[in-house]
Amino acid sequence: MATTLPLKESYCIGCGRSHPIEKFYKSPNPIHYNKVIPYCRDCCLRMVHNRIKEFGDLESALWLTCADIGIPFTKRAFEALERKIASKDKIGTGFNYVGNYLQAMNTVRKATDKWTEFSDTDVSYGDIKSLQKHEESIMKQMESFVLDWGHQEVEDYQYLEYRYEYYTDGLGELKPSQETLYRRLCLVELAIRKKDEAHEDTKDEQKQLIQLMKTLEIDDFKNTRDLSMAEKIIESQIAMMEEEEPAFHYKDLEKYKDFMGIGSYWEDHIKRPLYNLLLGSKEYTLQNTKDEIAEYTEEGVDS
Repeated sequence: MATTLPLKESYCIGCGRSHPIEKFYKSPNPIHYNKVIPYCRDCCLRMVHNRIKEFGDLESALWLTCADIGIPFTKRAFEALERKIASKDKIGTGFNYVGNYLQAMNTVRKATDKWTEFSDTDVSYGDIKSLQKHEESIMKQMESFVLDWGHQEVEDYQYLEYRYEYYTDGLGELKPSQETLYRRLCLVELAIRKKDEAHEDTKDEQKQLIQLMKTLEIDDFKNTRDLSMAEKIIESQIAMMEEEEPAFHYKDLEKYKDFMGIGSYWEDHIKRPLYNLLLGSKEYTLQNTKDEIAEYTEEGVDS
């Protein structure tokens, strides 16, 4: 009779990697592969925290996370989780909301409760007050959004506002002309994004993007990290060569025959010391000369 080996790992569709099975929460959903939630614990934690930042409310964040990971969101289980959180003095950033919610769900579950997948949720989307507030706030800002961006979809306004904040963060007060150019840049990015999704040509939009970046002087993509010593040496050598016309380097072959210094290093630090060691001579000059070493005689130095 064949025996089933214990499962050692599973695949997370959130981060796209395999992890030890201990890195996943057990799932009540029968269709979940390996009987675990298809997102690892770290991804579950990140999903909840990102939505708390977006909506400012745990109920909304957990409801949407449950929808993504395929487990039910129930009023009794959430209330049990709230009681547990209230009993703690402090909730750190590493608090496992999904794991504690699953524990609460198992604690308050009755034999008649069918809590397996998200379709068993007993709190509707419309009952989540903070979700309503989030959409209401978008609608209240719609008038100003239309003035700034023209008529767009709600998710497009969110994207445009995000990109505009990304570009202008820390710039201080902008002139009206600068605001207009940055908004135009964001609109071109949105157009490229939509065309990419539709597999359409974006050549014209890419030209507009480059031109706007040049106008705003944000097209300098040089790496600002510190150069290593080797990079500094190579850079100085390139600069030295660029001071002259390329043809000069071919005219004066003797001058640049050892441009990288390999030949002189061989002469000064390998060949010359070995020569002195074998012959017992004392030639210490580091200049590359081919002079014969002077020989000593009874009368003195033989010239």
